[in-house]
Amino acid sequence: MFRCSKLIQFSFLSVLLSLLSCSFTPVPDNNSLPENMTSGYLTSKSIAEASGIAVSRKHPGLLWLNNDSGNSPVLFAVNTDGKELVRMTINGTKNKDWEDLAIFAYNQHTYILIADTGDNGASRSSYQLHFIREPELSDIALPANISAEPEWSVTFRYNDGSHDCEAVAVDIKHQQILLLSKREDIPVLYMLPFTPGSSTTATAVKQGVIRPFPQPEKKHFRLIDLFGYTLQPTAMDIRSDGLGIAILTYGDAYYYPASEHDSWLSVLRQKPEIIALPELAQAEGIGFDAQSRNLFVVTEKLPAPLLRINRYSGQP
Repeated sequence: MFRCSKLIQFSFLSVLLSLLSCSFTPVPDNNSLPENMTSGYLTSKSIAEASGIAVSRKHPGLLWLNNDSGNSPVLFAVNTDGKELVRMTINGTKNKDWEDLAIFAYNQHTYILIADTGDNGASRSSYQLHFIREPELSDIALPANISAEPEWSVTFRYNDGSHDCEAVAVDIKHQQILLLSKREDIPVLYMLPFTPGSSTTATAVKQGVIRPFPQPEKKHFRLIDLFGYTLQPTAMDIRSDGLGIAILTYGDAYYYPASEHDSWLSVLRQKPEIIALPELAQAEGIGFDAQSRNLFVVTEKLPAPLLRINRYSGQP
């Protein structure tokens, strides 16, 4: 009964938040952004609920996006201005609650991870990760509609019950998948082994709580903030060289430098660099480019800013 009432309360607040954040949050323009940021804009109604972002490793200037729960199982490719170029239907999958995307190189191919890990009511018994080979687009006339199937998928559970998770990253050097819980007072890091092709249900193991995020440099008064959601993590990404990780919240983003010998839990217990963001309706996705020189941030609610952050202290 308690869980039911909590779920009803959360659903009501989520609907109210969705309606009002769209109406009252200003859309930043390039003239108002810090000098290290530029912005394109998503305007396609097909990508109205962008939830994850992965910066292409094969096609410079191309960004892969997905919508979250209740939408079709489709990845969208856009340019840095936000113009839609490709729709890729992922056959054999359902979008139960797609959240984060990650991109990585493995066995001389580039793969996109789709994290079906959202669980607002903490009621799911299992979760899925789908691994798609990034397509070759050089011989395709754009815009285009294409399809693909997962090279493999992983079903997993947590070792301590159900969790809502929107922040997922791949550490290919150490063959690990990182998952960061969203709704705990202090986010909890979980680790899943990277096991391509395995058909058994995997277990994501709790590593521990991370250091609480610093408060945003600028205070906002969106419903997200009034309900206490400002510091909830909505996405994360690891640099292609493995020497840093970025985490996005509804407030700001945070960058943590790392060495090859650090555990990710120890990294995330250090004081991060704050990457101050403009006021956004609902920041949902973050990703490094191939050279880890730029970070891209995507939001929900059209017209959705597509931020490019071209300077942070950890850039190579």
